[in-house]
Amino acid sequence: MKKIIFYIIYYIGMAFLIFSSMGLSILILIKILLPLNFGENLKRWLFMIIFGLLVMIFLEIWNIISEIVIRKRLLKDE
Repeated sequence: MKKIIFYIIYYIGMAFLIFSSMGLSILILIKILLPLNFGENLKRWLFMIIFGLLVMIFLEIWNIISEIVIRKRLLKDE
């Protein structure tokens, strides 16, 4: 049962990482294609991009930790 929970946590983290990277890519693409009021909204766009990168870093660390835990559990059970 514990293995299943760890796998679920790992795959949820991986899905969040994929969707956040897609969202950040779309956000950057929109900003490149539609540079409306670039001077006014630059701080807001930079904040969103930096926040998206921080979320991606957090999710990558989450996935690394959960993968290590899964490997330790699998080796322990064998």
